[in-house]
Amino acid sequence: MGIVGAIIGDIVGSRFEFNHPEDFDYENCELFTDECKYTDDTVMSIATGVTIVKAIEEDRLNNLSAYDFANMYRKYGIKYPKAGYGDMFDDSESNESYGNGAAMRISQIIDLIAIDYSDESFGKTITKTISSCLITHNHPEAFIGATTTNVCAYMEKFGFNKTDIYEFSKYAYPKEKYRFGVEISLSDYKDKNLWSATCQNSVPVAISCFLESESYEDFLRKVICMRCDTDTIAAIGGNIAGEYYPIKFDTDEIFKRYLDKDLYNDLQKILEMKKWREKEMTNY
Repeated sequence: MGIVGAIIGDIVGSRFEFNHPEDFDYENCELFTDECKYTDDTVMSIATGVTIVKAIEEDRLNNLSAYDFANMYRKYGIKYPKAGYGDMFDDSESNESYGNGAAMRISQIIDLIAIDYSDESFGKTITKTISSCLITHNHPEAFIGATTTNVCAYMEKFGFNKTDIYEFSKYAYPKEKYRFGVEISLSDYKDKNLWSATCQNSVPVAISCFLESESYEDFLRKVICMRCDTDTIAAIGGNIAGEYYPIKFDTDEIFKRYLDKDLYNDLQKILEMKKWREKEMTNY
């Protein structure tokens, strides 16, 4: 499930974002500790989900606009001012940010809009993904990062394999143009500082962590082993990995432990809407 994979990734990655000790046993360490927390990745992810739920309840999903997303992001940003928003976050209409926030907050589009394998569902996935970017991340690299992330997750949800994801990702991020790409092995990144707040330097790394993983937990450990923007990389890739692998953690207990009451309740509404949407599609 995309949103679950993204939020768990954010929580696990949170304690290593600016604190990546040398000689730490990242492959065997406890993933959930008192040092973990939710960050802006979780807050904005839930804001995206609430925006879509509200549109479905009001029967205006087809008319869901960039301003709907922006207004909800503003609302949640005001409510959670200390969640750790990056310097590139801004809700002004002139913002041309290519920050990785465009790709970390969109898993709910897969969960709530991509409910079947059809041209219509795929088209809505792309258009709503771009709508989620327009006000705060109005830059081509933000569009590429967000849409690539959700196309990968869409492919996973509807049965494509890792080879398919790899080939698509090579097309989205060719090594001739981008610093990082899925053609580069994670082992080549070892001991290098990969920290970046941009989509173009974050999304390919997140996809690589997924492609080289063997389980959802292994995906998380591949992220935290690297010196990078761990919470956001894990949230972006967690969207994809959460669609591909079963998540073998007590996710509800984790959410109760780390989310405040309002965020937890909002997340439950999103998950309930996902179940309802899937049931309606089955009945249809």
